[in-house]
Parts: sequence; structure tokens; C-alpha cells
Amino acid sequence: SRNRPCLARALSRVCAAVKRGKMPKRRYRPTPSENVAARIERALTERLYLLDAEKPKGRGNTRTAKFAVLGSKGNVYDVNIGETPNCSCPDCLKGNICKHILFVFLKVLKLDPSDPAIWQPELQKADLDRVLGAEKESR
Repeated sequence: SRNRPCLARALSRVCAAVKRGKMPKRRYRPTPSENVAARIERALTERLYLLDAEKPKGRGNTRTAKFAVLGSKGNVYDVNIGETPNCSCPDCLKGNICKHILFVFLKVLKLDPSDPAIWQPELQKADLDRVLGAEKESR
């Protein structure tokens, strides 16, 4: 069909970027999905506790901060806030933005629930600096 050359060129550009170590950024999400909105509600209402927090390390897009969060069922999860926020829980391992990450953003870093940074799969440098800067000032 007519779209195949365009698709082949796009795929070629993505493959070249991956080889150079520069994965293409994920699409910006202006609003949270229904599932993420439900997780935001759970992060605000369920009993989740911060057990440990490390000060932010690194600069720019390599800047990260680590947190240990006690989940609502008694499990302890490692949450890393960096360019790609992640958690050691099963929900996050499936590729979702979990309530533990949202808990850190909302309760620990004190971001507003309407802040688009909390539901983005990847954070831009400016958002990362702002988010981890807010954590540094709140201590």
C-alpha cells in the first residue's frame, strides 16, 4: 500500500535512534487516563507510608531520587523518581504508573493532583528539576 514507504522511513529513524542510545520520547499525556485517575485516588486515600528517602543525585535527565514505600498490604516497594519513574511493585512492572509512584509525587513531593508531571511515563528535564527541587525544599 501507499503508506509502507512512510512507515519504513519512520521505523528506520526509530531504529537509528535506538542504536545511538536515544530512545524516542513517549507522547505527552495532557490528562490522566481513567485507570491513572483511579490510582491517584488510591494514592491519596489508602494507607501508604514512606519508610526511607535518599536525597536526589545526579544532574539533568540523570537526576534521580529513591524512596522506600510501605504498601497498603504490608509490602515494601522501591520507588525511583527520575527521567522514567519506576517502582518494584507488580503493577509498575506491567508498565503502569502505580499508586506508589503517585504517592511519592503527591504526598512526599507534595505535587498537586492536577500536575501533569505525575501521570507522564517520562519526565522532561525541567519537570524533573522542579519535582526533585520541590522535594529538596520540603525537607
